[in-house]
Amino acid sequence: MMVITTMLPFLGLFGAAIRLSRGAPGADEARIPGGRVTVRACAVIGILTTTLAIALSLVPRADEPDKLLAASKVIGLTALVLGGGGAVYWNGMRRRARLSRTSTAETASWEGTTTSV
Repeated sequence: MMVITTMLPFLGLFGAAIRLSRGAPGADEARIPGGRVTVRACAVIGILTTTLAIALSLVPRADEPDKLLAASKVIGLTALVLGGGGAVYWNGMRRRARLSRTSTAETASWEGTTTSV
């Protein structure tokens, strides 16, 4: 389970490298020898290696008495960890939206008031 939860962010990282290599390089960016082709090749190799590591972590040990149960536990606990992380993220986004609406309403109420001397 630990291998899967550790390796999943790398899939996003390598995917982002492929996507970011599409744009024109900026003047202040470091140049990579080989250019876009090298970045994409390294990212694809990284994605394949990470996917293979995740797949191999699902294979139970040879001396495991119940192989299906072992694989089910790994998959189930990984789903539980990812679901918990998604719930924390969703809750944070909901809280952020609520705070943003509150601060916008307070700003609007302050802008509508005038002081007279």
